[in-house]
Amino acid sequence: MNSAKQKELLERIPHITNSSPYSIHKTDFTKENPPALYLHFHPEIEFLYLQEGSLEVVIHNTSYRLQKGEALFIPPHLLHTAHALSESGTFYAIVFSEELFTPNEHPLGIHNELPLVLLIRPDVDWQQDILFYLEKLFFNHTDFAQSDSYITGHITILKEYLLKHHLTTIKPVLKEKKYLQKIIDFIHDNYDEDISLDRLAKIAHMSKEHLCRTFKQATGYTPFAYLKYYRILKSCHYLKNTDKKVSEICALCGFNNISYFNREFLQIMQTTPLRYRNNT
Repeated sequence: MNSAKQKELLERIPHITNSSPYSIHKTDFTKENPPALYLHFHPEIEFLYLQEGSLEVVIHNTSYRLQKGEALFIPPHLLHTAHALSESGTFYAIVFSEELFTPNEHPLGIHNELPLVLLIRPDVDWQQDILFYLEKLFFNHTDFAQSDSYITGHITILKEYLLKHHLTTIKPVLKEKKYLQKIIDFIHDNYDEDISLDRLAKIAHMSKEHLCRTFKQATGYTPFAYLKYYRILKSCHYLKNTDKKVSEICALCGFNNISYFNREFLQIMQTTPLRYRNNT
């Protein structure tokens, strides 16, 4: 996603600044005040660590149940929310620039990739090591532990564990990745048009079957599910930043049926278009 389109869809709370490419958050939650984490997404990578209680994190309609001492790795640009499963609890999150994790000279391309979400548990040896370093990040309160070098160094260690044991084991073949990026770029630039699978397959230089299989392996979506997802995100921008009617926004975002648009919006955003507009 290019920078102009990113800015339209950014979460309002800034996570990084020019001087600090990361931020650390602590959240106390109770069942009496749902949700534990409101529905949102952001262009940064996130580790979420559950210190107390139990928590259900929903990432684009996929549910992950966390118990005390477990964590989640959340790639950028994925809608997520969380709900309390216990009466109360506490979680920590570190959110940081993708450049810290995937530098330009060695990009991983982990945007929108639902298969790369990882539930991190202490009963897996290498995941236990990740939890150890997350706990050092969140609970070591010495002066050095608060320094940029300490935190970015731990992010580097976490990256190496994920690269060795997780990311590179399920990534698609890199030579196909560049063709899939062409498809994603095309969808971003032409989401308001009538897009056919034949057209996408020609752009990717793949058969339709191979494109669908490879695209889902890389992103967690079929091409048309990703198109629908991106159209809904674009509609959120119009709802939040313009006074256009819902029916007009529906057409601007490539939907030709208002009932279908309302139904898909509710499924992805867990609210109606009008309620989303009134609550943002």
